[in-house]
Amino acid sequence: MKQITTAIVSAIALTSFATPSLAAPLIVDGNLGDWGILTADNNGSSYNLNSGGDWTLLGSMEEDSNDRSNNYTVGPNEGGQNYDAEFLGVALQGSTLYIGISTGQRPDNGKAFFGPGDIRIELGNGTVFGIEVGGGIGSSSGFSDAIEEGAYGSLYELNPHGVTTGHTTLTSQLAGSLWLNPDWRLDPIDDAAGVEPVQILPGTGTNLGLVDYIFTRDAFTNQHAIIELALDISRLGLVGNEQLAGLSVDWRPSCGNDELHVVAAARSRPFNNELPEPAGIGLLALGLGLIGRLRKKPV
Repeated sequence: MKQITTAIVSAIALTSFATPSLAAPLIVDGNLGDWGILTADNNGSSYNLNSGGDWTLLGSMEEDSNDRSNNYTVGPNEGGQNYDAEFLGVALQGSTLYIGISTGQRPDNGKAFFGPGDIRIELGNGTVFGIEVGGGIGSSSGFSDAIEEGAYGSLYELNPHGVTTGHTTLTSQLAGSLWLNPDWRLDPIDDAAGVEPVQILPGTGTNLGLVDYIFTRDAFTNQHAIIELALDISRLGLVGNEQLAGLSVDWRPSCGNDELHVVAAARSRPFNNELPEPAGIGLLALGLGLIGRLRKKPV
């Protein structure tokens, strides 16, 4: 059965956001180098997160760089690199919220092994948003282009083992579209971990328009894909940075075998680049944290 692992990362390790640095501004281009994330094949990825300067890291979750193994079987605790959920980062630059994901869910995995889930955002008050990822039909021949906002969305059918058996093109649910309170399709593998929301169901929720979005498809490496997006926090009904407290971001392959989950830090003042006073560092460490929860596959 799927194993749930919970990791709590100390806020002290993330307080470097307060020290000004030369970190480059974040740009939605399908390359996470501006985050400090290097994606490379054969376990060559590294996650040396930048923070400071123009943007603030709200939280991140790391699984692994890649599994190497790939037995082409999904099921609980299986799947290998094709189903890897590797990295999820959530950051704030001004009033713009950024989300970056690295994954082994690539279209050139082939139709049966490709079915990226949609991104789920939940506010501290329980309001839920979804962002359509798209993806198209997987093909072993691969692609050299990328999916950007406005491309057709995708709904994937999977069997009880998590293998993709069908694909529906969504002409009214576009890649990069933001949805308020949609209904969700749950992952097909029901075990002790339960089932989780993985795909926005068409015809549900309120369409709030497109965000700045890209999903690379074979652009940089042979083992990874990048999903990256940005939207102003006002699109989520937030008027101040302090309202980000409790915001959570989730992403999974549609099979639900791997999971990335980040909870943004609770804040008592707006985010900025001022160095906190020594007396406040302890309180900041208590207030800032992230909880990562993933469904871990053995390598």
